[in-house]
Amino acid sequence: HKVLIVIGHDDKVWGAKFGSLKEVTLNRMLGEYLYELLASDQSFEPVITQRGGKYIPELAEFFETSEEKILAYREERREASANKNDVGDIDDDIQHNPVTEDVANILYGTNMWAQEQNFDLLLHIHFNDYPGRPRTSAGKYSGFAMYVPDRSLKNGERSIALGEVLHEALAQYQPQSNLFIEREGVIESEDLIALGARDSLDIPAVLVEYAYIA
Repeated sequence: HKVLIVIGHDDKVWGAKFGSLKEVTLNRMLGEYLYELLASDQSFEPVITQRGGKYIPELAEFFETSEEKILAYREERREASANKNDVGDIDDDIQHNPVTEDVANILYGTNMWAQEQNFDLLLHIHFNDYPGRPRTSAGKYSGFAMYVPDRSLKNGERSIALGEVLHEALAQYQPQSNLFIEREGVIESEDLIALGARDSLDIPAVLVEYAYIA
C-alpha cells in the first residue's frame, strides 16, 4: 500500500506555536517516526512530503512546474461546488481559518500529485491548538482527534472507515481530545482542502491532530 505521509505546514506557515516551539517541527518529528515504522513493514510503501526541513524534490518540482494546472483545478472545483453552500478554502486546523493563496496551492497541489502518483492513502500529521490560548501558557485541552472527509464527498466513506480503525488503535495509547467539538473522536469535514474539499480528491485521506501543542 502506497501511503503519503503529509507533514502539516512548513517554514513559511508553521502552524501552532508554544513559546519558541513551532508545530511544523513536531509534525516533522512524528512524520519521520511514522515513516520509519511503515518502511519496516513490507506491506507499506511510505513516502513523506518533507525531509530535512524541505519538501521532497519530486513534490517541490510539481509545485513549481504545475502552478497553472493547480490554479485551473482549483477554479474548476470552485465552479463545480458553487451551488453547494461553498465556504471557500479552509486551513488544516481546528480554527478552520481561511488560507492564503500559496497555502491553498500547496494543499491542492499535494492532492493532485498524490493522485498522479497513485497513492492509496494520504495521512496528514498535525498538532492541535485552540483559539484564545495564551501563547506562552499551557492550554486547558489535551488528547488527539481524527478528521476525515464528510461522507457526502467521493472519498468520504472509505476515509471514515479507515479513520475509525486508526482512532481505535491510537486510543489505546493516547487520550481522545476533551475539546467539546471534537467529542465524536472521528470528525467529518467537508471543508478541509487536505481531505478533499469540493470533491477534489479520490484517495482516502485522514488528518490526525496527534495532541495539543501545549
